[in-house]
Amino acid sequence: MKLTRENIQFIDHYLRKSDVFYADIRTEMIDHVASAVETKMKRDNLDFYDAFRNYMAVNKNEILKGNRRYVSFNFSVLKRFGKFLIQPKMFPLALAFFIFAYLSFDKINVDFWLDEFHLLPCSVFIVIMAVQLIYTRLVMKKRFYYLERTSLIPMIVNYTQFMLVGRDFIEMNIFATYFLLYILAAYVIYFCSEIYVFKKSMKLFYAQ
Repeated sequence: MKLTRENIQFIDHYLRKSDVFYADIRTEMIDHVASAVETKMKRDNLDFYDAFRNYMAVNKNEILKGNRRYVSFNFSVLKRFGKFLIQPKMFPLALAFFIFAYLSFDKINVDFWLDEFHLLPCSVFIVIMAVQLIYTRLVMKKRFYYLERTSLIPMIVNYTQFMLVGRDFIEMNIFATYFLLYILAAYVIYFCSEIYVFKKSMKLFYAQ
């Protein structure tokens, strides 16, 4: 007994009213609740609303308790992004940055690097965050927990890089700059991947 589009919208609306305001977290919960309600409808021969009401009467506190885990930073963010970075499709990007750093290391003008180039990752980071904010908040009108929290990772690397500015740390600074540029490039791919998976999930939900 499959749920209808209206049933999925009902669950989505219910979770939003229950302060599950991150769209990606809510999508995971919709999938979980919808599967459980479908099972209950078949097993107990109930219509959607009775099955949903009975299921939430027992499980609502546990579900919303799970949501409270995502109010602040959760280490699942690091785990999720880390898994993404070690996917085979990311190896060519990492290799390209390593080769570029290796080939250009001896050709770098130190003064130019200290005065100008070390600022590049910060500028790129600001542009990426601005694009993300405009697209998610103004175009999609949604918030995404994993994207918002993962953006702290390049921010921390960026801060570390600024702490290393100076001739005494030039080699470390150059390495940190290339590493940060790689993290930023990987984050852009990660951002596109998360949005794609979210849209695909919602399309599947509402295609029912």
